[in-house]
Amino acid sequence: MATAAHPGAEAGLLGTVYTAIPTLYHHASALTYVHARAPPALFVYGNNDRVVHPQQGQLALAAWTRVGVPSPTGEPG
Repeated sequence: MATAAHPGAEAGLLGTVYTAIPTLYHHASALTYVHARAPPALFVYGNNDRVVHPQQGQLALAAWTRVGVPSPTGEPG
C-alpha cells in the first residue's frame, strides 16, 4: 500500500497525495462510476506488484460484484 515514503502510482499520475486532496482521488477512481449497466471487466493483478497493490483489484472486483455485474478475475491462486 501507499505510504508517506512511497505514495504510490496514483500520486505520480494525479500530482498530489490522497491526504492533500481526497476528492481528486475520488473523482479519478473508476470505482466512483461503477453502476449496474457497466460492462464486465477483467481484473488481473499479481501479489507482488510494486505499482498497484493487489487490494486495488480486490476492491474493483467487489464494486462490480456489488452492482451485479459479472466480472472474472485473474487473481493469483
